[in-house]
Amino acid sequence: MKAWKEELDEFIAMVKQCSEQGPPPTDEACPKRDVDARYDPDLDDGVMINSAALWPLLDPQWKDPKKWWKQLALANPKGNKDYDWSHLAMRYWPTRVDEKCQEDPSLGVAHGCFWKYHPARAWAWELRLQDEIAPDFRIEETPYRGDGGDTEHRAAYLRDEPLEAIAAIEKEIHRRRKDTEGKILRELTILEPGLWSVEAEACWDMETRIIKKQEFGFRLIAPDEEAARAALLKGTPQKATGRNKLLQNRGGDSGYLVGWQEAVEEA
Repeated sequence: MKAWKEELDEFIAMVKQCSEQGPPPTDEACPKRDVDARYDPDLDDGVMINSAALWPLLDPQWKDPKKWWKQLALANPKGNKDYDWSHLAMRYWPTRVDEKCQEDPSLGVAHGCFWKYHPARAWAWELRLQDEIAPDFRIEETPYRGDGGDTEHRAAYLRDEPLEAIAAIEKEIHRRRKDTEGKILRELTILEPGLWSVEAEACWDMETRIIKKQEFGFRLIAPDEEAARAALLKGTPQKATGRNKLLQNRGGDSGYLVGWQEAVEEA
């Protein structure tokens, strides 16, 4: 009876450790956890990963979780499998996984820090998915380690790298036209304000390149586009005159001239 009680006490202690801190290393070659954390299984991790964190409770009846925990702890040295995409890996080795997220965009997506560490790629993906999924699609991420999530990082990217963001828009326009075998793209709408306000001339010049390429009118629409366009044309009315001539020479419809001539006259 005493032996049974000791065995039961050991099992209870291990249940408590796995639930409140995490399992111990499988052997001397297995790295320790970086931090203690409560066991919180995630369905996206799957049975294999979630069972690995319970290996002391399942061994020896089920030996695989012990092997999987060691692979999880080693994180791919010398060809071992790398499970740092999992939520469980982030829970017990947050520093290691965060460093990988900074290098690997796919891990950034998995752990909700894609916008934080790879904003240019997130912006480009978002533009593409707005074409392939829905015009109002956004890559949304909840706050990561106290930041403001996708909203904060998207706004910072557009503020700090507006020319790069505009170049990504132009690249996406060419991609869409290529996918439709050169079909005319009359406009593209972005959901965020800011680019027209800070780089109106760059937005205008990008429109001009698209018009010349497809030989038809094109407009980049945004929440701040109308006011920024009017201010640009008021200061440089010759731009509207040149655009009108460009569209007339390329057969652009009159709808693209609305507002531009008025800006010239007001100036």
